[in-house]
Amino acid sequence: METSTSTLENQADEVSHVEATLSKQRPTLPGKQPTRAADKTGKAPPSRGRLRLSANWWRSLQCVGMSLHFLAYPRPPNPDFVRSIPSTLSSRKGNFALHFYVPDGYEKTARWPVVVNFHGGGFTIGNGTDDARFARFVLEKAHAIFVSVDYRLAPEYPFPTAVEDGADALLYIIKNAEDLRVDPKRIATSGFSAGGNIAITAPLRLSQLRKTRAVPGHRVVALATWYPITDYTLTREQRRLTAIRPEECLSPALTDLFDASYLYPPDLNLADPYLSPSKASDELLREGIPDKVLFYTCEWDMLLHEGEELSQRLKGPPISKNVRYTMIRGVAHGWDKGPNPMKTPRKSEMFGFANTKDLEAVGDSQAIEASRLQRPTAPVIHGKPKYKLAGLPRLDYNIMHYKTKLFIVTGLLLFEGSIAPVLLYYALTYGTTLREGIIFAIITSLFGFISGFEFALRSWRLILKEDTYRPLGEKRWRFDFTHQSLGLIYTIMTAILIGGSIPHPPVVRLLAIPMPLFFIHIGLQGSIMGWMAERRAPTLVRVSSIPRGEPTPPFVLPLIEDVVAVDGDGKKAYRQRLMERWRVSRRFRAMIKGLNWFWGVGSLAFGIGLMVVVWTTPEVIAYGVGWGAPLVFIGVWTFVTVVWTRRGLHFEKLGWTSELDAREAKLGSRDADLSLREGSLRDEQVVGATDPPIQARENVEKPVDTRV
Repeated sequence: METSTSTLENQADEVSHVEATLSKQRPTLPGKQPTRAADKTGKAPPSRGRLRLSANWWRSLQCVGMSLHFLAYPRPPNPDFVRSIPSTLSSRKGNFALHFYVPDGYEKTARWPVVVNFHGGGFTIGNGTDDARFARFVLEKAHAIFVSVDYRLAPEYPFPTAVEDGADALLYIIKNAEDLRVDPKRIATSGFSAGGNIAITAPLRLSQLRKTRAVPGHRVVALATWYPITDYTLTREQRRLTAIRPEECLSPALTDLFDASYLYPPDLNLADPYLSPSKASDELLREGIPDKVLFYTCEWDMLLHEGEELSQRLKGPPISKNVRYTMIRGVAHGWDKGPNPMKTPRKSEMFGFANTKDLEAVGDSQAIEASRLQRPTAPVIHGKPKYKLAGLPRLDYNIMHYKTKLFIVTGLLLFEGSIAPVLLYYALTYGTTLREGIIFAIITSLFGFISGFEFALRSWRLILKEDTYRPLGEKRWRFDFTHQSLGLIYTIMTAILIGGSIPHPPVVRLLAIPMPLFFIHIGLQGSIMGWMAERRAPTLVRVSSIPRGEPTPPFVLPLIEDVVAVDGDGKKAYRQRLMERWRVSRRFRAMIKGLNWFWGVGSLAFGIGLMVVVWTTPEVIAYGVGWGAPLVFIGVWTFVTVVWTRRGLHFEKLGWTSELDAREAKLGSRDADLSLREGSLRDEQVVGATDPPIQARENVEKPVDTRV
């Protein structure tokens, strides 16, 4: 696959006349620098609003393509956890996400090298999980933490926001190296296409920051860039002239959108070194670019020429970097992101990203052993208090990272289970002449569309051959506790709706009780399991990840475990982390128990009260109250739960920190966290509270593997 400079020169006869034309048109430094205003074509530039609409359209298409890409086997991993960090360098303030993929053994006490990656998409489309397949190769071959930066996109955030977000990501990792288990002396950057540009320019920006502000000690030791765009002083037309196969290049509609979105305002200096690293001075490149550079281009790409030119410049004097240049033959720009699940794996394995072995120096095992440290504390993010959480398992799940899915699914379920029945009943009753039987037939036929689809989806996930979503130790066809519990009440509710609609006239009060019955069901389970948990009664059946015969947990615990793991895509790793947190933290157990009584007693009282209202008020009122009141109850109880959980987790961490400080003063930092874990369990047992069977000390010392 590799090609030397001499190999590339053998192709000069194919493009020599084009390159000669290009060399005359290429701007030179120093002197007046080119701007977008100098490249006018007579057409008015598109408005920013129109660019946003186009960008969102292409983002939707790209999501579909990447969904197909991820179907290819072996499937790429999911991030182990996500951090949302604030922008500090950009004038356009806001937050962006860092997706962390961690290798096996991450919970141990070693410092790990880190590869900070930037996705492609012309600075306009794409997201931080696009390079998950590359992350898998980095984890397996380089044995390093892989951090994918979900930098903010144009046209909402034009140049230089992406570069500043890239530098901010590096700064965050450096400043929180101890908390993240990162070795700041072994950092590498990588990126694809536009991300390849950031992989080059972010270290340049960081090198200049060191001259104006204090930056903790660090070292960027390597850079890997795939088919990057490096020279914006060239127009797209000039680039296409140098392409060996122009028909394989990205369409003008797409590249014009990228350029118009990112290159703003119109008088932008296109030779800015953070935009066009090919135009950076030798001094800046020598100071900012790491010594080891891995440079990859594509034979059929319009960016081939400028990529080869920059790689040769970095390799030669006076910059003199250790550059390994590779041109991949027979492929076009973005070939590794193809949506065809039958071809992508073959190509990926052919290239194999086998060149990630070049990053193995970053993950030298001897360096890892030489960098051992204590368990890290939680990171300090945007002024939050710093907790000392050594020994406290992290849940590493932020529901706000799934806020779009949460909003859509929750909204549809509430619409189906509360809003739609009330709207249809009163609208069809008072706005049409349909008889009651037809009205309720229409309402009943709509019930279950959303919830049924969601139920079928989680059923499919739980019976997949891969043990990805199932409870710990559970067999393939057993489902989880929440699925069994909700499946029972869902069947009863459906039977009531069908049975109440059949008579003529329909039994309106009977048709109004499914939701009260649902809350009675939830309340009874919460209350009974809460009572059993307080008495340390053994479970009669398996409760998700808790085997039969072990102490019964509060109903809320398996509910959280199952919903987050399956519906929230936390998968088996979240189940493991939640069970470990439940075992070692008595404050966490107390919070879960309190929430269980809050929902159990509250749901039971609400369900019984609602049932009384349904059977004692006029039918026309009973139906509306039976289906509409639950919406108010859920809203109030959810709000209280969010506040309760945030405060509970805050006080849990503060308590853990104070106890850890006390034990460190007595035992030393080495044994304090283990003593605190054991003490938390022992203290909880003394007061007679519930706790699953506790592992012996030698088992507690083993780190919990959070990877699926």
